[in-house]
Amino acid sequence: MKEVFSRAVSGYSYVGAVGAAMTLYDLIWWPKFFPSWYLISFWMILLGLRFYLRQLVDSKPLHYRGATALIIGGTSGIGFEFAKLFARDGYKLVLVAKDTKELQVTTQELQRIGAISVEPIAMDPSQPTALEELVVELKRRNINVDFLINSAIVGKKSLFWEMAPEANEEHINLNCRVVTQLTRLLLPDMIKLGRGKVLNVGSIAAFFPGPLFSVYIATVSYLLALSEALAEELRGTGVTCTILCPGPLTKAQTKNPLISSSAREAALEGYKSIFRGDTVTIPGWTNWAMVAVSQFLPLGLRLKLSKMLALDISFQTMVQSE
Repeated sequence: MKEVFSRAVSGYSYVGAVGAAMTLYDLIWWPKFFPSWYLISFWMILLGLRFYLRQLVDSKPLHYRGATALIIGGTSGIGFEFAKLFARDGYKLVLVAKDTKELQVTTQELQRIGAISVEPIAMDPSQPTALEELVVELKRRNINVDFLINSAIVGKKSLFWEMAPEANEEHINLNCRVVTQLTRLLLPDMIKLGRGKVLNVGSIAAFFPGPLFSVYIATVSYLLALSEALAEELRGTGVTCTILCPGPLTKAQTKNPLISSSAREAALEGYKSIFRGDTVTIPGWTNWAMVAVSQFLPLGLRLKLSKMLALDISFQTMVQSE
C-alpha cells in the first residue's frame, strides 16, 4: 500500500502541480486574459487527480471458484508476467505458444511459484485452422475460459516499401486476425455464463501516426478501435473488454526512460485494470499525459514527434510476447 500511495502522490505531484501553478499564474498576473488557460489548467489538475485516485483503488481481484485464464503468448514478455500474476492469485492457467520447450520451462516456473494448475498447449495461433482447433481442445479438456489474454503481438521497424511482404502479413495475421477470431469464438460462452474478461495487449503507438512503424501502428490502432467497440457492446452482459496500451518496454532499449516501462510494470497495471473494468489502460502518468495532450496537436507536428520517437527506439523487431 505504501508503494501504491507513493506512486499516486508522485503522479499527482507532477501533473496536478503544473495545473495548479498555471491556475495561480492566471489569477495573479493575467486575471483578464487568456481565459482558455483556465480550462487547460483545470484539465491538468483533473488529470493528476484521476491518476491519484486510480492508484488508490482497491483492485484486488474477485476469485471465481475454478476460474481459468487463457493466455496467448504466455511464455515471454507481458504474457509471462500476466501468467505469474494470475498464478499468484490462485487462478488456473492455460498457456498457448508455439515453442514446446519454452512452454515446458514456463510451466515448471509457474508451478514453482505456486500455480494450482497449468495447461500448456503447443500451437502456433497464426496458422489458418489453429484457433478452431484450440477451441475444440479446450472443450475436450472440459475447460471454460473466464479470462482471455491476447498478449501475442509483433512489431517491426522499417520503411514501408522496404518491409518484406510476408512481414506485413505476419503483422496483420497475428495482431489482428488472431485476436478478432479467437475473441469471437470464446465470447458467446462468456456472455451465456454472464461473466468473463477479455484483455488485448496493444500499444501507446495506437494513438499516434506511425512513420517507420506504419503497418504495426495500423494493426494496434485496429486493436484499440475493436476493443473500445467491444467494451460498449458488452455493457450489461457481465463481460468486459480492456485494451492495455504500454509505452516502449525496457527490452526495446529506448533512450527515453519517461515513456518506457518493464513488462512486469505494464502487466501489473493491465491486471488491475481488468478487475476495474477499464476500457483503455495506459501504464504510466507520463504516457497518459502524452496521449491526452497529443490529441490537441496539429497532424504535421504529431507526425514529426512520432518519427522522433520511432528513431529513438533502437530495435528492429519488437515482440511483446510470442
